[in-house]
Amino acid sequence: MEYYILKKYEEEKGKSSEVEQGYNRYPIKTRRIIYTLLGIMFSSCVVMVILFVLAPLSAWYLISGGICFISMAGLFKVDSIDQKKRLDKYINSYGKKIDILNNVLVNTFNISTKKKVNILIEKYQKYIDKCEKEEKRRNAIIGTMFSVAVGITSTSFANIETAGIDFGKWLLLIAFIFVITILCSVMIHSQKYFDTLKKKYKVMIKDLEDLRLIKY
Repeated sequence: MEYYILKKYEEEKGKSSEVEQGYNRYPIKTRRIIYTLLGIMFSSCVVMVILFVLAPLSAWYLISGGICFISMAGLFKVDSIDQKKRLDKYINSYGKKIDILNNVLVNTFNISTKKKVNILIEKYQKYIDKCEKEEKRRNAIIGTMFSVAVGITSTSFANIETAGIDFGKWLLLIAFIFVITILCSVMIHSQKYFDTLKKKYKVMIKDLEDLRLIKY
């Protein structure tokens, strides 16, 4: 049932011109800046991965990392400036969201008491807790992968002379192992960002808590 409450709430928000969501809350000029910064950040990450394989000690690797960090800081700055400029509109929009949520709960699902709102919050929280347990398990896998990579590095370096391996080739091999480890770790870790339902449930909990505070 909690999923259908969320869908109904999103549907009603979408019908309201007073509620701005996602990138739609930004003016066109600001959206272009955001897209540009995101493109620069993604490109610099790709360059970092390539340079890590081809030239791990190159200064360009550090430059790419710096550009990525600056782009990320720029995104936070853009969002902060936009919120300050449009604070009054955000307040009105958020107030409208709470009214829409209250109408959905009361008129569509007959949820009109603090106790029922608390039960609904608990249902959303159970799903979030389940997702976070899975994330901990994924983090443990990532930790194991890096431990294995470090173990291979230390063992192979200790026996590099015995095995007769050229240091330059060994360095490339280790760089390759770490790049693969990092890419696999990113793929595993990024799974949580694709779980949009978890994000929506978190937002829903926040809105329900605000509704509880205001209405009950």
